[in-house]
Amino acid sequence: LLLKVNLMVAKFLDEEVLCQFQQLAERYGYQKSLHNLIHLHDIFKIRLPLVGAFSAGKSTLLNAFLGEKLLAVQVNPETCLETEMHYGATETIQLMNEGGVVCQLSREQLKEQFFPIKDSELTHWVDIAIPHPELQKVPELVLVDMPGWESGIVQHGQAIDGYVNRSGAYCLVVSAEEGDLRESLKRLLAELKIYQMPVALIITKCDKRLPEDIPVLKAKITQSVTDVLGLPPIDVITVAARKKKITGFTDAITLVNSQSDMIYRNSVGIQFEN
Repeated sequence: LLLKVNLMVAKFLDEEVLCQFQQLAERYGYQKSLHNLIHLHDIFKIRLPLVGAFSAGKSTLLNAFLGEKLLAVQVNPETCLETEMHYGATETIQLMNEGGVVCQLSREQLKEQFFPIKDSELTHWVDIAIPHPELQKVPELVLVDMPGWESGIVQHGQAIDGYVNRSGAYCLVVSAEEGDLRESLKRLLAELKIYQMPVALIITKCDKRLPEDIPVLKAKITQSVTDVLGLPPIDVITVAARKKKITGFTDAITLVNSQSDMIYRNSVGIQFEN
């Protein structure tokens, strides 16, 4: 049976093996655990959260990638929600919570950060499906615009922590104005190291520094990330999103998507083996 399990880490469920699992689950009383694991398999996506300080340029970068100002860039930290963005044949913007879809949102509501949340006890987020050609190339990928790190708002910290178990990789977004990693981001990287998460490094606002300073700055921040993770980021790019200079971003998310088999194994397949 263990040999057959190895067939299941390539993102498909072998019916014969699954039947054996279900028989064992019934015999030993772990039907609920198996049901939850099959659900994880069915909804598997490569969630790629963009994590960085407030005003690091995450939303501006995503807007430049989309080629339009869809996401709000001057947000109120008190009302900011994580926003998941992925390919869809038709555009939909939805407010979600743990129970499913709460309501449909307009672009104006998204830009104004107007979210009709009635139950503050539930976790809420925004889901955007958009027919963008670059996202169509990576249909399993979900880009996540996260609230700014170190906002001081408890719910934001919980949201970021909650994505550790649901994410396949991370984009660490650091402003060139910062010059290096904050200690809080180093602590986050140390946690990602435990989960063996691939990390791409994006250095934003490079237009705020002299061009000749960028190579040294890039090397410094890359080394800081490497020191914590024990290995270098899977990709490092420098951008100036306000000037629409985001060369390398599409390549970076494509690189993450190319590791989907390994990410699936780490997040779902290994649980079948266990």
